Amino acid sequence: MSETTFTPSVAVVDHVDEQFIVWHVNIGSDLSLSRMAGAWVLGVDEVDVLTNLTVERHIAFASRSALPKGLSPAGFIDLDRTVEHARSEIVAADRLFTDHQLTVPHSLVRPDWPPMRHPERSQRLPSTLAEHLVPALSLAYGLRDLADAWAKFEALRITRDYLIPHGGPSARPLPLEVR
Repeated sequence: MSETTFTPSVAVVDHVDEQFIVWHVNIGSDLSLSRMAGAWVLGVDEVDVLTNLTVERHIAFASRSALPKGLSPAGFIDLDRTVEHARSEIVAADRLFTDHQLTVPHSLVRPDWPPMRHPERSQRLPSTLAEHLVPALSLAYGLRDLADAWAKFEALRITRDYLIPHGGPSARPLPLEVR
């Protein structure tokens, strides 16, 4: 049985007009729960609530708006480098598959590795969504999709003995690159 560890959700944060928009997205192992773990729309005077929602969490910015001083996040996610890291893990696993294929007397089926799409790509959103919520929700959906793709990759990886040394016997959370 594989070991499951808790991974705090990331906070997608936006500051639009006089509001902070926050979405929590679970990037950990697939626990058959929603990855969209919570959503808040706060007034700019609710900095204490924003602080509580972001403390020791990694933050992804939906837009380049300023955040108040005094927040204590775990770090700020570099989305480009996070996607590059996830893609490089798949390339490495595919290389290991190719190497392993050479050591067995029969033909193996190459795993159908999931695509790691950038979370900032356009998302299909409800047409009734208020315009000021679009950037944060779109990025939250993108991170959800990236975490789902990563979980599929990890499920493929941990079921192949030759890939266990590449990452360990348990599914890992989406590898975040922070700045």
